[in-house]
Amino acid sequence: MSLAGVYLIVMAICLGPIRGCCAHFHWSYSGRNGPGYWNSKYHTCDSHSQSPIDIPQTLVYDPELGDISTEGYDSEMEMVLTNNGHTAHVAVSGDAFIEGGGLPSRYKLVQFHFHWGNNSSVGSEHTIYGHQFMMEVHFVHYNVEYSGIEEAMKEPDGLAVLGFMFQVSLDPNPGLSPIVDKLQDVQSEGSSSYIDSGTMALSDILPESFGPFFRYTGSLSTPPCYESVIWTLFTDFIHISESQMNEFRKLTHTEGERLVDNFRPIQELNGRIIYINYYNGYERPSSFVLDSIWPQSNYPEAQIIKCSSRHGSRKRCMSSPRGWIRNIEIVEKTSIAPCVKCRDFFANGRAVEVTNGCKGIFRIVFY
Repeated sequence: MSLAGVYLIVMAICLGPIRGCCAHFHWSYSGRNGPGYWNSKYHTCDSHSQSPIDIPQTLVYDPELGDISTEGYDSEMEMVLTNNGHTAHVAVSGDAFIEGGGLPSRYKLVQFHFHWGNNSSVGSEHTIYGHQFMMEVHFVHYNVEYSGIEEAMKEPDGLAVLGFMFQVSLDPNPGLSPIVDKLQDVQSEGSSSYIDSGTMALSDILPESFGPFFRYTGSLSTPPCYESVIWTLFTDFIHISESQMNEFRKLTHTEGERLVDNFRPIQELNGRIIYINYYNGYERPSSFVLDSIWPQSNYPEAQIIKCSSRHGSRKRCMSSPRGWIRNIEIVEKTSIAPCVKCRDFFANGRAVEVTNGCKGIFRIVFY
């Protein structure tokens, strides 16, 4: 299939059905066509397994999940970047696949797109422990057992989406440059720009290594909201500078309005179980666990980290991608043994460690 053909198919998915009851309903993220009204035209949007969700602290470890393997993500390929009025959307040519990690089949990548906010305190669709991130990217794949994405998107195991959260960095992320540099060409709704083959590979965007993830079954987070998605949300961040982030915020949609806050509100779990592919410290107390890490909007130069080390030697609980560590403040501390202080400098001063029997929440301040 040509790249143009892929683009047309994915546009249909992003914009929803164009016939019948919904022919004149142009959904949006606000106003009378916003998420609160989607179910008036797309009844599936009111079903019981919708996305996005908040990842709760009550999780179930599934030893059968393992790691996801990728194929073709390291290959440079041609892409088309489009402002479709809802997002910055990238259609890909070439063959890129995922499998393993508890997925029931092999899945082929069709497109990826972004969700971001008006400022860096909001933006992601999913939240983790109630915290929203500055941006989230979704890599959309379809089950190769179906004839194509049009058929797959209506089946319970039809789609597999990989989601990554973004975290601010002091320096621009060079892996994102081929996309960010083209955003100026697609500022108005309906405009497109080619990203030439040889410019970038999918792996350029992703963290150097990613393994731990959350897993749940849900839906497309835009109309028609089909409940056909196996969601995989990784705990490793993609980094982006504020200057790069601001290029996304320059995009516009209908009548020149800024394209920001393009995320659907959090949906109810309705009894769904969220699985993880790694031990969470309660099921295997001898293991070290990074429970959570997130930026704090009230302290732009700081992060809060919650980490634990039980029945073991000193463990590194956080590496800093943001700069040199200046100070550590203990916000809350509990321990099952005398808690030796956290070390604020490890090796080159970019990591924090906790020692035997120490569990706590710390605020990390960077230069």
